[in-house]
Amino acid sequence: MKYDTLFHTILLVLSIFKSSIALDSIAPNQTLSDDDDTTLVSPNGIFELGFFSPRNSTERYVGIWFKKVSLQTVVWVANKNRPIAATLSLTSSGNIVVSANNSSIWSANSTSRNPVLRLLDNGNLVLSNNNYSWQSFHEPSNTLIPGMRPGWDLRSDRELFLTSWKSAEDPSPGEHTYRMDPKGLPSIILRRGSDVVYRSGPWDGVRFGGAAEALHGNTVFTPSFVYNSTYV
Repeated sequence: MKYDTLFHTILLVLSIFKSSIALDSIAPNQTLSDDDDTTLVSPNGIFELGFFSPRNSTERYVGIWFKKVSLQTVVWVANKNRPIAATLSLTSSGNIVVSANNSSIWSANSTSRNPVLRLLDNGNLVLSNNNYSWQSFHEPSNTLIPGMRPGWDLRSDRELFLTSWKSAEDPSPGEHTYRMDPKGLPSIILRRGSDVVYRSGPWDGVRFGGAAEALHGNTVFTPSFVYNSTYV
């Protein structure tokens, strides 16, 4: 009994120690590996990045999920088109790479001097030095979370929009997209392929005409809309 008690005490201490050294960032040539279940955890433990399998699937992906939600809820996926058990690393030139057997599976095609890859408490994965030269918020998946800006960055002509998963078991791009139409008075469009399933009325300075009540007057979230020469 004494040995059993000592063994369980050691396991408890190791568990506490492991949780106390959770990292929110990696430096160049450090890796996260699917083999040893290493993850990044945002500073206040709100989000976690690591390897996961969707429900009813054995395929492996790199993703970000809510750490404190009991049912794993994934908000972003890197290698959504090429699932495989792999490693995530940051190169010395600032490129974020998911690789397996020395072959690149997914790459952010990013560059940065003195890069650090960091997971923030808002769920944004950023490549940072003095600014964000790459961020996951600029490559949305199927989920909108506070701080994201779906729409258009008019300076770089970059469009940010949501795309559905193919299914609950497959995060590769599905049929539906949720996008902002910036032409004239902006409106929101939900498409299935090229077919328009839903289109809001135009922005009238207060709200989108005909938009679902969920966008206005709710107590869950507060939408904000930016419409200027830089962003829509």
